[in-house]
Amino acid sequence: TITSPTANQQIPGTNFTVAGTATPNTTVVVSNNGLTFAQTKSDSAGNWSVNSSLPAGDVKITAKVIQNPAYGYFATSSDFSTFNINRIRLTDNVINPGGGGWPVASTTPIMALSPSPVSSLFYTGAGGISSGVPAQFDSQNPANPTPVSGSYPANVSPNVGAFSANGEKFYVPNINGNQISVLNASTNTWIKDIDTQPTGSITVWRSPQSSNKVYAAGKDGTVRIINTDTDEVIKSIPIPCDPLQDIIVTTIGFSADPNYPYYYVPCTSDGTIVKLRLSDDSVVTEFNTGSNPVTLGLSPDNKRIFISNLVGSSDSDKMKVINSETGDVIQSIQLTSGAFGFIATPDFQKIYISTPGNLQDVFAQNINVINTETYAVEEVATSGLPTVVTYSAEEVANADVDVSFVLGASTTTGSETNNLAETGAVAVSTILLLGLIIGSTTYLYVDYRKHKRPLVQEDPHVRYTFAHHIKTVSIPLFKYRLRLSISKTG
Repeated sequence: TITSPTANQQIPGTNFTVAGTATPNTTVVVSNNGLTFAQTKSDSAGNWSVNSSLPAGDVKITAKVIQNPAYGYFATSSDFSTFNINRIRLTDNVINPGGGGWPVASTTPIMALSPSPVSSLFYTGAGGISSGVPAQFDSQNPANPTPVSGSYPANVSPNVGAFSANGEKFYVPNINGNQISVLNASTNTWIKDIDTQPTGSITVWRSPQSSNKVYAAGKDGTVRIINTDTDEVIKSIPIPCDPLQDIIVTTIGFSADPNYPYYYVPCTSDGTIVKLRLSDDSVVTEFNTGSNPVTLGLSPDNKRIFISNLVGSSDSDKMKVINSETGDVIQSIQLTSGAFGFIATPDFQKIYISTPGNLQDVFAQNINVINTETYAVEEVATSGLPTVVTYSAEEVANADVDVSFVLGASTTTGSETNNLAETGAVAVSTILLLGLIIGSTTYLYVDYRKHKRPLVQEDPHVRYTFAHHIKTVSIPLFKYRLRLSISKTG
């Protein structure tokens, strides 16, 4: 509830305090006419308050409490031939409480978990590591995901995808191909492929403001917008990365606020983050991070951007916190080892980071948990390499309390409760940054470009594909390092 301002209260001037009660130790975000301007946390007694100043006139204040689901989910592997799906309790970070750790009968690497916005369904992906098809599972029964049926393209590797707003379709990019496959989530069948020539896409995301759009991050530095009604690319947006570098757009960062008018795209190659306007996809500004950003997410008040960096780069063992308006670095958080990416809980009090080290130390087995208020880091050990951390959408709910008033006039109050699973808004409250996949794929693609460049300079007509590079360079190199690691420990 909101206890201040109260009904019929006169507000002198534009400075005021919004205060109320909520479930103890929960995140409260406060909005003006739908746009979030502040966030806070209720204390152990459930009290909260925010001091603010807003322009005079008609103002509608909304206070929303964000609650977490019970569990997060992640996959682990010890040798990249067998996989387990695990759950982690978000209140205390206990792994598989009461049993769990479901073996998965699949030799396809589970390097991505993409959750539905309206149900407990997930899709898995191989993330550029090997060929395969996505598989569907239910978080209520995670064992043995069912592979997609139908004419799914061969010799490709599915990556981080996005569901449509109603959860009926799933859009998944194929790293080793130049298409985005469209799946029927209710029947778990392939529908069609969307051509993304010339160089395809790495990940797919959905904006909170777009009920019929998904956004694909491209290997060619392009963001492609797909209409989910027609399943066609309706717009291609070139991102102004440094053209002299290997241009790679790995993720797209949307706010959890459905009225926030901007989104962010990292240029992994040259270290910039590009801010774009949602209404027309025009560039607003660019920030230079001084690193190689791969995954990013916004705090609920839209004031802080959290980024992880390219695996193997000098800052891969740090998470940077950046001011979303100025681009200034607020904090550089030291991790226990190299990060492959992260995801924040819906209340944004914790960030879970898959930190298996780097490609020379792929069997470090831990997840780092960051307190977003203090920036303290907790290390949680895992039995196997953690590949992703995410959570089921259907358990997330919020409570809204509105107070409408005109500064200097009387006030009124009211309240209502909405279930995000019914509205689909949970998809925007989750910051689905599945970074292991993105970091690994980016590393492989940059390495491929470096190998290809001298060959093309020698003979412009030479054909050297990404899939051939994975087969002849990346996989043999990985097997060699695996044997070396096993021999050292055995």
